[in-house]
Amino acid sequence: MTSPVHSPTLASASPGVVLLGHGSREPGTVSEIRDLGQRMAEASPETRFEHAFLNQEPSLAAAVDLLVKEGCDTIRVMPLLVFTGKHLLEDVPSEIARLQALYPHVRLERTSHLFRLPGFPELLTASLNRAQPSN
Repeated sequence: MTSPVHSPTLASASPGVVLLGHGSREPGTVSEIRDLGQRMAEASPETRFEHAFLNQEPSLAAAVDLLVKEGCDTIRVMPLLVFTGKHLLEDVPSEIARLQALYPHVRLERTSHLFRLPGFPELLTASLNRAQPSN
């Protein structure tokens, strides 16, 4: 199970966010998504952040369950996927619908995937212009 990333002084009924990654066998994946959650929590201390994966643990269900138990009344699922595909069109919506039925008192929402976020292409262009080769 994940450890929540949030300010210890949060009141109940605070919003929650699940950073939903694809998953990987690469061990660094978990530390990277945790780091992302910590950075986002620092920028948005009123929000509780959890991470989950489509193809490994912790699952979306586990992360949502933890946020519900912590008192979140609204949970936004943020798919960390770049382009539209089966996961975005089928897997994520069906899992959110299943979880919504389990937690009817909680509002579950899905944010846009990365390509649809405002400024994403510009962010990539700016990163390319200052990036160093990684090979």
